[in-house]
Amino acid sequence: MDTRDSYIDVHETTTGVVLLVRERAYKIKKALSTAYLDFGTPTQRQTALLRELELNRRMSPDVYLGVTQLNDPLDATREPILVMARMPEDRRLSSMITSGQDAAGEVHSIASLIADFHRRAIRGAWIDEQATAESVGARWKSNIAELRELCVGTVPVGSVDEISTMAETFLLGRTVLFDRRIADGHIVDGHGDLLSDDIFVLPDGPRILDCLDFDDQLRFVDTIDDASFLAMDLEFLGREDLADEFLTTIVALSQDLPPRALIDHYIAYRATVRAKVDALRMRQGGTGSIARLERHLALACSHLRRAEVRLCLVGGLPGSGKSTLSVGLAEHTGAVVISSDRVRRELMEDGTLTGAADEYRQGLYSPAALDTVYAEMLARAHRQLTMGQSVILDATWSDSRYRHNAQGLCLSTSSALIEICCSTPLPVAVQRIAMRTESLSDATATTAAAIEAGQDPWPESVSIDTNIDIDVSIEAAVNVWNSSGHSPVDGA
Repeated sequence: MDTRDSYIDVHETTTGVVLLVRERAYKIKKALSTAYLDFGTPTQRQTALLRELELNRRMSPDVYLGVTQLNDPLDATREPILVMARMPEDRRLSSMITSGQDAAGEVHSIASLIADFHRRAIRGAWIDEQATAESVGARWKSNIAELRELCVGTVPVGSVDEISTMAETFLLGRTVLFDRRIADGHIVDGHGDLLSDDIFVLPDGPRILDCLDFDDQLRFVDTIDDASFLAMDLEFLGREDLADEFLTTIVALSQDLPPRALIDHYIAYRATVRAKVDALRMRQGGTGSIARLERHLALACSHLRRAEVRLCLVGGLPGSGKSTLSVGLAEHTGAVVISSDRVRRELMEDGTLTGAADEYRQGLYSPAALDTVYAEMLARAHRQLTMGQSVILDATWSDSRYRHNAQGLCLSTSSALIEICCSTPLPVAVQRIAMRTESLSDATATTAAAIEAGQDPWPESVSIDTNIDIDVSIEAAVNVWNSSGHSPVDGA
């Protein structure tokens, strides 16, 4: 039912009261003074409302009509009021979703409006500095500190600790990613508070209301951070499908290619922000706030686990099926595969490597050549990991020195290490090598036998049988990925 059927209605928010009368909405700021805002005097409230008017007219100029004053005839006090056009309740996005409407078309139009808003948004060095890894980390720390204080005696401290640790781990190794986002112009004076409760889909297009107005720096964000707020909220409402559709649409319209880990990181951040709001409302006696708080914290944990950047070593003899397993694992996890065979071939083509593959420890498989191939693989992996992209390294990994170097790479990029060894009997591997028709591998049956005889023990690895149906082997690898990174992926 359209709320305009009722003559008058009142809604209370964390910082204000909205009076709905016929075709108008009148918003009054509460006389609050907190650590992050100060509306203590009428003058301060008027300044805040004028700023709210200015900022929200960027997206919905026909909704935000002006600021006036309510006069008290007894003592001549004046209370500033923001005058707005009243929006129909049945066109509120959250109401449409909770009532079971599909809303896919509406979400597409919202994504289009936000993408256009981001294209037109103000950019500048003073805005960029709020989106460095250090600045984003400071926002996390501030929210976590406030959340801890608000949640004392309410939720287990372990969940907040886990969120804090995972967020910090991601940020530690991703400075290059955040710097690239800045250099590529993705940091804007955005909306800062995109929630389905504040979006109305009218016949002539969406109206997006109530941007973050009390702290400019919190509105200076990466465009995908801004968009992730709404994606988080859609998922919170039980429509992860709409969240994915929204993100896919806005990324395409923005011609942006953010790594999925960055999106998950920002979704988790926005869920943590809402958890803090839930905790504040819980303190104020809000009903249902504890359940919402717990759900937002669970959502944050889930996406931070997905955001965890991983380096997976997939090793084994030539012919063991490690390359096939690597490709299958990548299809389930979204990781990038870097193959020693491909790297070796590219180094041959550019003249870096020379020689034959007839004998192990000579030519293309000499100690110096192997050092070069593994060093190049790790260098390529480093570039991917620092950009938030998980990597699968497909090689024999028979030399423990190279595995030690991979461990060092994980430490330097704050990435999780997964080690898988493909297990196939040597005769089977030799038979597979003999049957190859199109392969980047230069390994021979002699090479495989020599590697098996001289390989170092690999006790840290999880052995996977690759002498069975490959789909079963891939499923086992996905299970290892999940248990190692604590982040389930499809297909497990």
